Parts: sequence; C-alpha cells; structure tokens
Amino acid sequence: MKSRYVPFTQQPYCCVPACIQMVLYKNNLPLISQEEIGNALGLRVKPEAAHLFEKVSTEEPKSGIWGTQIGDPKYEINNAFKNLGVPLIVTIQHIRDIESSDELKKILGEVEQTNGDALVCYKYGVLWGNDSTSGHVNVFDRIIDGKIRLVDPEQQVPKLRLTDTNQLYEAMVEHKAATMPGVWVFSPK
Repeated sequence: MKSRYVPFTQQPYCCVPACIQMVLYKNNLPLISQEEIGNALGLRVKPEAAHLFEKVSTEEPKSGIWGTQIGDPKYEINNAFKNLGVPLIVTIQHIRDIESSDELKKILGEVEQTNGDALVCYKYGVLWGNDSTSGHVNVFDRIIDGKIRLVDPEQQVPKLRLTDTNQLYEAMVEHKAATMPGVWVFSPK
C-alpha cells in the first residue's frame, strides 16, 4: 500500500525536525531546514557532531537527552511553529493518558481515516530490539493488516517499518523521558 509520505532522512539528533519536514511536505507547506526547526526546538548535539551543522548548541541538555528539548517550555513545539511561521498546531496525547494499545490503535486509525498527520515518540531499543536507550520520533503512516506502519527518518534503516501495536505501546510506556512519549497530532492553525 502506497505511503502517505515521502520519507526524509534525518541529520544526527534531528528525528523530530525530519518528521516535521515530512508533514510540511505532505501538506504542501514551505519546507524549513532540519537545523532551523531543530534550533527552534532547542536542539542540542554532542560537541563531536557540531561540525555537521552551521550553528547549533553543544550545551549539555538539562534533561540529559541530546536532540530537541521540547519538554522544556521554552522550546514547546507550538511556540516554535509560531516563531517559524508554520500554520499548524500540535496536540500531544501523552502515553500516560492512553490506556491501552487498543486505544492507541483507535487514535492512529482516526488520524489515518481523516488523512491527518501524527508523530509517535517512543524508546527506540524497546521497539526495534536493540540496546538503544534513546527516544525516537517517527511519522505515523498507516494501519496495514492490524500493524502500524511508521516512516522512520533514522539513517541506515528501512524508511517504512511495520510494528505490532502492542510493541509500539510498550515502547512508548518505557520511554519515561520528558520528551513527550505518545502521539503528537497535527491540525491546521
């Protein structure tokens, strides 16, 4: 089944900005660079990666998590969109408020049914079976034969990835960071 998105590949630490770019592109909105989106969202990268960016902060994040800092009110996603002129609003449905994998599937099904847009935030290693403890964000694409298809901007992985709803739910529950695990639903401003 055809994807609703053109997959983009992320710069290091830029899964959120790359996913936002995919949403912008799908909705025929002007593209903004991953670095510009990232900086509006408080992007922090390790010093050894700074040379990959024009201008980026290498200040250690208060959260201890490298990447965007949307859990900090200063870098809240809707404020960033306002500052960047993006005519979208994001409502974060935190995993603590989603009672089951069935409810998660229902939320995502409604997004697909309306041709809406949503990102999912989860603990990478729990979902993809490796030892990574970092959080990650993907674009929700479709539900296919009961499985969730995600568009993953990560470098050197398949761009379209299928996962079981229970596994995705568990990966969200296990991601206890302040980076807002759950579903981020976009709507027009």
